[in-house]
Amino acid sequence: MRGFGETKTRLLRSLSKQGVATIIVAPATNRRTQMGELTDKAKAAGNKAAGSIKEAVGKATDNEELEAEGKAQQVKGSAQDVSGTVKGKLGDDV
Repeated sequence: MRGFGETKTRLLRSLSKQGVATIIVAPATNRRTQMGELTDKAKAAGNKAAGSIKEAVGKATDNEELEAEGKAQQVKGSAQDVSGTVKGKLGDDV
């Protein structure tokens, strides 16, 4: 089975030989990359919010374990945010 790129190249060569002008329009971003970026950023926001709530409840109830869990979840959210940003910057190279 031929890949899409090879099939597209053969089609363009064939059209060129027939004297047909071709215009190629490429999407601005890869949909998978864009969705990966948005997914990571959404998860990051959720983890930061949940972590903040856990930390506040832990402080209010003098529950050091819950407070620490909240801080850790916020760090996880920050890491996901960075991951989403990197995916967005790299685009198709991810």
